[in-house]
Amino acid sequence: DGDGTVYRGNGGDGKVYNEDGSYDELPEGVQTVVAFGECANMVVSFAGEHALMGADATFLDNDFIKKAYKAKDIANAKKISIDSDKQIDADKVAKLGPDAVLVMNNSYKISAAGLDKLKNANVDVVYLPAMNSAKHIKHIAKAIGKMFGDASSTLSGDDASAAAKEYTDWHDRSEEHTSELQSRSDL
Repeated sequence: DGDGTVYRGNGGDGKVYNEDGSYDELPEGVQTVVAFGECANMVVSFAGEHALMGADATFLDNDFIKKAYKAKDIANAKKISIDSDKQIDADKVAKLGPDAVLVMNNSYKISAAGLDKLKNANVDVVYLPAMNSAKHIKHIAKAIGKMFGDASSTLSGDDASAAAKEYTDWHDRSEEHTSELQSRSDL
């Protein structure tokens, strides 16, 4: 279990990003977020354990995640409730005060009242595409890298931008290799 330390960023602007699916604008200088599922995993992988203030219980209680991230800071992340309609507990997110909450479209929801609470708490809401294609997964990686930036701008000293680029480059190489194998099998 963690030591109870909660790391704080500077807060967001209370803006909503990409709700229309455009993905052309993102907050920058993000230090801390609340994220869910595999998106939370990507945040920790690229920006470090300090970056994750909260996540869903399914992610935080996962035995693999507990073993993969042995640092105490991930144990300090708070569980954010999600109801049966996939509504995020915006009150708890607002009380935590992260710079942003990352929400995958079609996976989680925030009510209009919840969006108002987050705006008033200066928590940015960033809608990201569902992780249902290679294109979307790479987009999320790039977005996390851009939001957190390089080693000089993250609490953990992790270079989120470089880690995201390394991941997307690996992903591209893997896709190319798979395509090569498929074309050989077609012969």
